[in-house]
Formats: sequence, C-alpha cells, structure tokens
Amino acid sequence: MHYQREHFQQATDVYKRLLLENPGSVALNVYIAMCYYKLDYYDVSLEIIGTYLDHFPRSAVGINLKACNHYKMYNGKSAEADLRELGGDVAAQLGIRGSTGSSAASGGGSGAASAAAAATNMLEESDLIRHNLVVFRGGEGAVRVLKPLAAHLPEARLNLCVYHLRQGDVESAKAVIDEKIPTTVPEYQLAGVIHAELGQRSGSKEDLQTSQHYFQRVGLSPEDKDTISGRQCAASLYILYRDFYNANIYLESIKSFMYNDDTFNWNYGIAQAAEGNYEEAEQSLQRIADPSMTQDFAYLSWLARCFIMNGKAKLAWELYLRLESTNGDALSLLQLIAADCYKMGAFLVAAKAFDVLEKIDPDPEYWEGKRGACVGVFQMVCAKREQVESLREVFDMLSTTANPQSKHIVEVIRSYAEQQGWPI
Repeated sequence: MHYQREHFQQATDVYKRLLLENPGSVALNVYIAMCYYKLDYYDVSLEIIGTYLDHFPRSAVGINLKACNHYKMYNGKSAEADLRELGGDVAAQLGIRGSTGSSAASGGGSGAASAAAAATNMLEESDLIRHNLVVFRGGEGAVRVLKPLAAHLPEARLNLCVYHLRQGDVESAKAVIDEKIPTTVPEYQLAGVIHAELGQRSGSKEDLQTSQHYFQRVGLSPEDKDTISGRQCAASLYILYRDFYNANIYLESIKSFMYNDDTFNWNYGIAQAAEGNYEEAEQSLQRIADPSMTQDFAYLSWLARCFIMNGKAKLAWELYLRLESTNGDALSLLQLIAADCYKMGAFLVAAKAFDVLEKIDPDPEYWEGKRGACVGVFQMVCAKREQVESLREVFDMLSTTANPQSKHIVEVIRSYAEQQGWPI
C-alpha cells in the first residue's frame, strides 16, 4: 500500500521489519532495494540488491535494478554492460519471450496456467529491458520502442516525455504528459518542467504558476521534501520565485549526489551566480558537458560574467570569439562583456568589446565606452597593472574611430610614453 502510494520510506520500514522477522526471506531485499532506488539512494540500493544477487545471480529483476543504479550513478554504457549478464546477448534474452509463449500455448491444466504466468512475467521483463536500453542509449529509438509500451509501462510514457523535452519539442512532451493527470512524483516533476519551459518561452504567467504548483506539490510535501527529487523541486520552485538564496540552500544539500549532472550544474551555477558567488558558479557551469547546453546563450552569458567577476576577462573574450560575429547572440554577449569588463576594471577587454560594437553600430554611447576604456588601459599601464604593449592595441582601436577626440587621446598617451621611454 505504501509503495503504491509512493510512500517509499514507510514501505522500506515495513520491509525491513519483515526481513528482521524472516531473515531467510532473501527476496525482501529486492523490495527494499527498489524503495531506496525510488528514494534516489542509488549506492544503498546497489548494495542491497547485491545481497539478493549473491543468492540468485541470474535474476533478471535483480540485474535490471543493478543496471538502473549504475545508470544513475555512472552512465548508460556501464548499465548496458550489466544487462548482458542476462545471458550474453540482450537480443537473445528478448527472444526467450517467443519460445516461452509457445510452450504455454501447448500445455494444459495447471501446468498451462503456470507456463502462462511465466510467459507473462518474461514478457514484462523483456519489455522492461527494451525500455531501459532506450534510456541507457540516450533515447535511441525512443518513439518506436516507448510509444507502444506506454499503455502498460508507466515509465515508458514518462521517458517518452523526457525524450521530447531533450529534443526541444516541448509541445509533444506536453501532449504526452497531458494524457493523464499527474499523481506521482515523476509526473509532477515533468509537468513542472514542461510548464516552466512553456512559461519562460512565452512569458505566460499561467504556465509559470502551474509549474510552481507542481514543484510545490513535491518540494514542500511531508513525504517527499527530504528526498533528492523533493529538494530538486523545492529548488526549482524558489528559482521560479527568483529567490536564489533559498534555491541554493536546497541545491547545496544534494550537490554531492548530482555533482556530474548537467541539469543540476546549470541550475546550481546560475543560482550561485545570481547570488554573487561567482567562483562556485564558474566551477559548476564548467562541469556541464552537454553541447546543447554549452552553446546556449544563457549559459555563455552567465559563464562570461563569472569569468569577468573572477578576474578572467580574457576567457570571456574568447567565448565571444568562438561565436559567429553575425549571430544575434554574439552581439548581446559583446554588450554584456563590454559593460561588465568596464565595471570590473578589465579595460583592455572592455575597449575591444566597445570597439567592435562601435563598428557595428556608430552609437555615441559605444564611443564613450570605448574612450573611457582606452583611457582606463593607459591608467592601468601607468599604475604598472597592465603591460605597456597593450597601448599598441589602444592606438589601433582609436585609429579606426572618426571621432576627433581619438586623435587627441593618442597624442597625449604617445607623448607621455615617450617621456617614460616606453617601447611603443
């Protein structure tokens, strides 16, 4: 009853008590391991299912759960390697379904009933394995495999939804999740993510409020608030409220469990940066490996700001150089770099950014920014906090400006440089 209601901690307590009373009931370890898996304690789940596999090393259920834990803890390749223990080739394991079904059809009496039950179990195991292989392989064959399974395997519907989200097809993901009113934690989570995505794209307050409702349902509920999923939802709720202080409290509490998770590092990095914790934010953002994330403008702009605030303005400039100059995001990133570098006294990079902006758009504000940054470089050289050679770049930038003030600035700087004997 507790398990079906997703009260996994209460279910675990009951199973543990039963195991103490019946130490020979080794199969109870499967149920306990499954509860810990659902609670996101993958290392504990792995240890407990290992106890069961010591007695039944060929158990398809046990090996599958072991694979799922390895997927959550490591990657899909290690998980798929576990599934090969089911008999060498996974395809051969799937083939058992046909032969078992034939045997069931030819039997009679109670033997036929037992064989039919065995055939049903094998069918479920085979479907589950096919489902999990899609997940382990990053969604390969998702629509073909998961859609037919969705009717009798709830996880298939949820993972089909996840697949659409990762493809950027939010509308298809919403269509899948809307097939059923959310009643479980994963369904609440996915519904929250989908409505948050829709709300942030369109500015819809209704979608954002719906998203907040779903995240609150999990993140602040007595049953789930202390699980990893519950804390993720609470953090997402506070991020949507733009309360980054409280969001970071929840994110920091699960950091050790999600250290290499790209989505976690995105949220944690941005939440830390929004609170001004730029060193922690930079480290988190740089752990993200997914190219679709690292090429996103939001990622680039936050990482650039972290670089600048951490005294690494040149790295921010390199981020801009890797973008196409005609890209609209490149222009926005350039504006951010120019303003933040000027604010932080990284005048050479600020001058470069304002120089490019002025060439694109002869706005007087860009000239004023460029002028101030060039003079700032000169001041830094005089204070011995910038290399003298940087003045050559300043002269080159000022020589491309039609504004008559540029000639006067060059003359003043050159005259002083000659007095100091600087090699420019």
